[in-house]
Parts: sequence; C-alpha cells; structure tokens
Amino acid sequence: MNLSLYQQIHSKPQLKQTKVVAKKIVENWDKASIPTVLQCTIIKRITSYRLKIRNLLKPYKQRNKVISYQKQLQDFRIKSKVLFDVAACKCSDFKTCVCDKVFKVPQAERSFILDQRTVRKMLISSLDVKTTKINQKRVERNKLLNTRSELDENEKSGLQVKEDTQRVERSQQESSTSQQVSTVPQGCLQIQRNSLQIPVLARTLDRYGISDRASAAVASVVLQGYWYY
Repeated sequence: MNLSLYQQIHSKPQLKQTKVVAKKIVENWDKASIPTVLQCTIIKRITSYRLKIRNLLKPYKQRNKVISYQKQLQDFRIKSKVLFDVAACKCSDFKTCVCDKVFKVPQAERSFILDQRTVRKMLISSLDVKTTKINQKRVERNKLLNTRSELDENEKSGLQVKEDTQRVERSQQESSTSQQVSTVPQGCLQIQRNSLQIPVLARTLDRYGISDRASAAVASVVLQGYWYY
C-alpha cells in the first residue's frame, strides 16, 4: 500500500464517509442473504476505488481532448458497471465450491449472484417473508450453538482450574505432613512394646552359665506366668 492510499484510509473525514458507504453496501447484500467479506476489507476497496477516480480526474482539464486519455475514461466507465463484488464466496462454479459453510452462497441466491456478476438483468424485489424467517431462524440457531460452545469451553476451563487448585492443595498438605514428621525425634517413632524388667532372673541365669536360647525360654515361661496371675 502506497503512502497516499494509507493517508486516504486514515483520513478522518474520508474514513467516516467510507464507513457509511460500506455499511450501506453490506445492508444491500444482506437483503440478498449473501455472506460478505469483512467491513474493513470493503472500506479498503472503496478507498482504493476513490483513489483511482481521483488520479484519473486530476489531469482532466489538461488532457480531456487527448485520445488516449479519453480512452482511459471510457474504459473506467465500462469497468464501473461491473458488480462491486464483496461476496465472501468468489467461486464461479458453485458445484465445486470449497468455501466454508458460513461463506457459501445460499442455493436460492446463486442464480442471482451469477446474474449480477455477468449481465446484471435481475433486481432485488420485495421482501420474501418466508425466506427471511428461515434465515432469521438459522442465524438464531447459529448464535445459540456458538453460545453453547463458549459455555462448554468456560466450563472446561473452570474444571481445569479447580483440578489444578486441588492438586496444589494436596501438594501443600503432603509437604506440611512431611515437615511435621521430620521434626519428630527419632526415638518417638519407635514401636512401643509391653516390657518388664527382670534383672534378678537375668543374673541368676548368667551365674549358672545357661545358654542364651535356654535363658530366653525360661524368661518366656516366667513372663507368661506373670501375666497369667
């Protein structure tokens, strides 16, 4: 894009007028239920078209009698009768159209758009109430589907956040528990057992030289008798 075109697009008065024209163009195409390109694209095309007219008419006073210049004017007049095509689908053969579903030309309007792209004999008539209601229901249905998909995505993201929060909390709890265990003295972690000190028995067994295995058996019998009584 050259500098002059950039200035034309970003000039506030020109941009305001161009937006009004672009809005009216979209409204006319909406009447035919034909999907259009983005409004910013239409604005750029209008601005480019106006710049062509400006550059063509700039030397008009000096060159209006020059044959080559007259031919340029005539060519521009002929091209200006061609449809200002802002349809999202530019396919000439709709049977082999590969555009997305939202950009496709409706079946009922294909003959009209083909006529407008060629001989331009057809006109937009009065409002078709039946078709309009069908189109409105289709638009509402698409909006509802989009809303549901957005809600599903928000719900999934909310569940993911909840799971992440629970995971962090569990990690913090495990870390806190491990710290508490590490602060407990090692002696406190020993298993407590029922025990009884019998030093007299131990000294007596040592005095008579009784083996450890026999001493353990005698001690077990003594303890069993002790707990029994």
